[in-house]
Amino acid sequence: MTSPSNYTFIGNTRIGNNSISSNVVESIKYWIDISFLSDGACDTINKDETDYSGKNIGALTPVSDRVYGDGFVYQSYFKNWVWEEDISKEYDFEDIVVCSGIWIGSDFHSKQASGDLYFSIDYRNGRVVFENQNAVENAYGASGVNEVVAEFSYKRVYVVTETELVRSFAESESMNNPIGSGDNLLNEDKIPLPAIIVSENNHSWRGYQLGGGKICSHSINVDVFSHDDDLGGSIIDILSQQENKKVPSVDWSLCESSFDWMGDINPAFSGVYDIATIYKWKDMDLLTANGVKQATGIRTGFVEFLVDSYPHK
Repeated sequence: MTSPSNYTFIGNTRIGNNSISSNVVESIKYWIDISFLSDGACDTINKDETDYSGKNIGALTPVSDRVYGDGFVYQSYFKNWVWEEDISKEYDFEDIVVCSGIWIGSDFHSKQASGDLYFSIDYRNGRVVFENQNAVENAYGASGVNEVVAEFSYKRVYVVTETELVRSFAESESMNNPIGSGDNLLNEDKIPLPAIIVSENNHSWRGYQLGGGKICSHSINVDVFSHDDDLGGSIIDILSQQENKKVPSVDWSLCESSFDWMGDINPAFSGVYDIATIYKWKDMDLLTANGVKQATGIRTGFVEFLVDSYPHK
């Protein structure tokens, strides 16, 4: 009779638990995202800022949304709004503006406001979502005021994991730089360029020390997409210099989400830097980074990271 122990998996035996691969990929993505932001890779749109034709580029456009329908969503030309309020800047660049509300005409409404004009800010998609349909029209229709304007900073580099990539990552150059581009808007299925997509190619195990568990070596692929080869090339140059360094790791199965289901900031979120301490997963070293420039369409190239995750924190 075969021993039952032959039918027992070694290691992580629970289906549905965050895998080692997903923790590594998510941690690399988070580290890249925060590092670019700390390095000043963001731009600020002021509420009175206009393009060359005099159009207010901070204005939000009412759109029909496939989830909410008509009269709920006001969309910006720019996605990927900065939501991190505790960023430590590496250089002296312009102040980051985390959107805290909107202007309707000359009236400012904070997102904490209650009543008929209650709304949430969807930072990732660069938009506000009202709780009540036609809220702006109902509140201001008699006065003729209908322009909704926001002031915010947005990230110049969009970073996602491969699993977050649902439908499409491409858009036209005019959409990526919407100043003077008419009414081209990015819905939630579109990813603005330049974009970075993080995934794992493969991983393997080796002994760490006698009785001390195993090291997992991960080959991480970082694809770079850009409408501008020079811009994409500079991103590859930056990432390919990141060798022999510790990378913060997070146990994402324990960490609270940074956003609520509306895309607004989760008040329970511990903080950009705190999560890597409170929910530290394992020691993680980025050993080598090999950049390859292969411009094909909007794909500029990629960087391959060799990352070791250790059996201890």
